[in-house]
Amino acid sequence: MKNIEDYKEDELLNKITGLYHIVTALAPILIKKFWNPIKLTKIATLGLQLKKILAQFDATQSQREKIDLGILALQRILQFRKENPEQFNEIIDSLDEIVQQYQLDSNATNIKNAIDAILKD
Repeated sequence: MKNIEDYKEDELLNKITGLYHIVTALAPILIKKFWNPIKLTKIATLGLQLKKILAQFDATQSQREKIDLGILALQRILQFRKENPEQFNEIIDSLDEIVQQYQLDSNATNIKNAIDAILKD
């Protein structure tokens, strides 16, 4: 993804609009479960660790390294589960709610388009 300074005004507007659609669709679930700052910090830390691993995964060409990085990501997830079982279960429950809402949502196409808009460079 490009730095924010590298986007043209219309590209940035598309990304912001996409984020708005996603947030309005999913915020009630996420806020209900993760409003506690301590929980949010733990989950965000896990997310950042996984993001770093995935960036390395994308950057490597070696299948062996990709396997090692995949195992590392799983170890981080399992470590989080062991250290924070309640938060882990809340994450899984929230993912289940998000999937259910997405499947029932008449605006699922809008959410798909919003995600596509955000992920495009």
